[in-house]
Amino acid sequence: MTKISDNLKEHHLHLPHIHLPHIHHRKEWSNPIEFLMTCVGFAVGLGNVWRFPYLCFKNGGSAFVIAFLSMLFIIGLPLFFLEISIAQYSKFGPLEIWKAVPMVRGIGICSLLIASFISLYYNILIAYSLIYAISSFLPTLPWTNCDFYWNNPKCCVASSTIKNLSGLLTSVSNCPLDSESPAKQYFNNYVLNISNGIEELGEINWKVAVSLFVCWLLIFLSLSKGVQSLGKVSYLTAIFPYVMIIALIIRGVTLEGAMTGIEYFILKINTDKLKDLETWVDAANQVYFCLSISQGGLYTLGRHNSFNYNHQRTSTIVAILDGFTGILAGLAIFSVLGYMSNKTGIEVKDLAVGGPGLSFIVYPEALSLMPFPWIWCIFFFLMMITIGFGSILSWMECVLDSSTEILKKYINSEQKKTVFRLCVCMLFFLIGLLMATRSGLYIQNYLDFFITGYPVLICAALESFCIGWIYGVKRLKEDIKLMLGHYPNIYWTVCYKVLTPLGTSVRKIVC
Repeated sequence: MTKISDNLKEHHLHLPHIHLPHIHHRKEWSNPIEFLMTCVGFAVGLGNVWRFPYLCFKNGGSAFVIAFLSMLFIIGLPLFFLEISIAQYSKFGPLEIWKAVPMVRGIGICSLLIASFISLYYNILIAYSLIYAISSFLPTLPWTNCDFYWNNPKCCVASSTIKNLSGLLTSVSNCPLDSESPAKQYFNNYVLNISNGIEELGEINWKVAVSLFVCWLLIFLSLSKGVQSLGKVSYLTAIFPYVMIIALIIRGVTLEGAMTGIEYFILKINTDKLKDLETWVDAANQVYFCLSISQGGLYTLGRHNSFNYNHQRTSTIVAILDGFTGILAGLAIFSVLGYMSNKTGIEVKDLAVGGPGLSFIVYPEALSLMPFPWIWCIFFFLMMITIGFGSILSWMECVLDSSTEILKKYINSEQKKTVFRLCVCMLFFLIGLLMATRSGLYIQNYLDFFITGYPVLICAALESFCIGWIYGVKRLKEDIKLMLGHYPNIYWTVCYKVLTPLGTSVRKIVC
């Protein structure tokens, strides 16, 4: 048997693509459900909560949903399935998997670096959420009034007044235009203690630093045994956010003014937006961001599957669920924003923002207007924490798994692997302290802009082109047949041959 294996490996070295490396021993998932749950947790990230709803509002409501679903099935699902396929077939991580096309082995290195940098700043967002979750247990929510030491004279609590304009009753805000809400001052002046610019680094914010340390410790504990421990944690990170989202939707849609917010989100459709290139660019960006394409994690998750696992079914389920989750999150967000608009007199269009501003300023303020606000704030920030961990655990497993592979000559026991994983997590914590300073938000935004932009676009374009046209669709179909027992259908063939390389290339050129 050993002689046969040696012959296979010798034969493999002379082939331009990977064959039969699955004869090597790799740790596998305890059961297929754990892989599915981990993929769901990985794909459903913070972008579904604060980015997808805003993009829907910005790009014509349902028009954006149409564009997003189109990009999902042209670019997102094919690349998601592709990354898992080549990893499951080869049993390689990002650093070795591109032996299939040696001229672009840099794709794997780039993917690993992307996973590393995203992990650094993504955990800061989870640390913010942890601070908010703890603060939600206080008798008075600290973002609801202007009586705290971090507030300044610009602070104003918005409330609505009724004015009669030509016989019509109109609700308007009582705050001046240059005022700041208590929620904004809580985030900027207390949580961040933000400086005037990235050049003013300032001292370390110990609230954020301690919270960040707790988050990195939880990451280590979740990944101490690799995919075995990750698979167990994934049940929580994949299921709990949906329980919280559904609870927020049920409460949100019963509030006065909720339909106003939902109309702004998705019920209105501006078909002219489908003719706007920006809508399609935003839709493609959201697909890359949500499904974590070309970010290393999918290679690592796929390599630990059994060789004959039906990953085609899992990929389809995760992609569809990812799009559905964005819509659910939008309903939860905009129903409450509609209620806030009704209470304060501020238009929904003025409340709808993207990014951390939605999660850490606008939405906490909206929740504070509801009956029993601390309960809903606790629910929301626990949801944010579990969603964040669902994504970062897969990125960090990619980093840890690949690093262990590089140093396997020295890390040759389970005890050494555990110690190594702890050391890497603590190293990332120390580097992350740079974003726990007063200019931390500027640094985080800087990394987010440059790491999840062109690097991901270039990797995705090269990935689809090299597999579709250099490695070859014919070879890929044969590899998939060996795993699944049948050839992929015409949809996958057309995507890998034409649609996906064309879609990723055009997207890269446009940017």
